[in-house]
Amino acid sequence: MTNDLLRQRRNLLITSIGLLLFDFAHMSVAKVSILGTELLVGDPIILKVFAWGMWAYFLLRYYQYLKTSGILELKWQFMDSSDPKP
Repeated sequence: MTNDLLRQRRNLLITSIGLLLFDFAHMSVAKVSILGTELLVGDPIILKVFAWGMWAYFLLRYYQYLKTSGILELKWQFMDSSDPKP
């Protein structure tokens, strides 16, 4: 695996775990602190939609890197060769 593919997989895993924890723990966001500045969240659903959008982006990027790495073709070749011919 290349470093780019590992980076995309890491981003997808971190985002997935964060979304699962957020959903199962029934967490709500009231304020966000960035560099000491507190931002009050008026509509927390926007943050949830943004997080799911980031997850979809990371999934797409991971699939693109996985497809260019050649791992998928190797899997299909193996599956085709192990299929018994009549």
